[in-house]
Amino acid sequence: MTASTQHVTFYFDPICPFSYKTSLWIREVQKGRSIEIDWRFLSLQAINEGTESLKESHSHSIPAFRVMAMARREGGNESVDALYRSFGRLRHEERKDISESDVIEEAVREAGLDPEIIPRALADATTLDDLRKDHDQGVENGAFGVASIEINGDKRPFFGPVISDVPTGERAYELWDHFTWLIAQPEFFEIKRERH
Repeated sequence: MTASTQHVTFYFDPICPFSYKTSLWIREVQKGRSIEIDWRFLSLQAINEGTESLKESHSHSIPAFRVMAMARREGGNESVDALYRSFGRLRHEERKDISESDVIEEAVREAGLDPEIIPRALADATTLDDLRKDHDQGVENGAFGVASIEINGDKRPFFGPVISDVPTGERAYELWDHFTWLIAQPEFFEIKRERH
């Protein structure tokens, strides 16, 4: 990482379509800006436990999280990146259930990993500890939803940006430039628009 590289901690849950779109955008940003992304887990199931916002589908991320936790141990951040891209595509573009064993295997193969990682990850209870550690760190820092982004170790993650379409090229870079400028302002807290 060079002095001008921005370090991004990106909290995600593969079940969330908004998080997936934001992840596609930030990967696009990497083509034109010097950023390094650290992929971290934030469980919507844990966030919404005991509330009316909890959905059955939130639990569908747990096997994927566990496989990604094992992949991080064995292949580092790049393996998490590849797996999240695969799980996201299968869930949000192909509408597949990422808790099903054949879909998990499809994601693992697409990410270029050995499917043998799946039974090891699901049999190892400490993969849940890895999930909880990431999640708890994000919540402690202030994350309450996904995607949440921290930049350069600033322990105040910002939710979003929530995007309806994924910008590419210069539009993606400009959104990044404006987003990072805005969240760097000490008085800035939040901006929202009504959903339709």
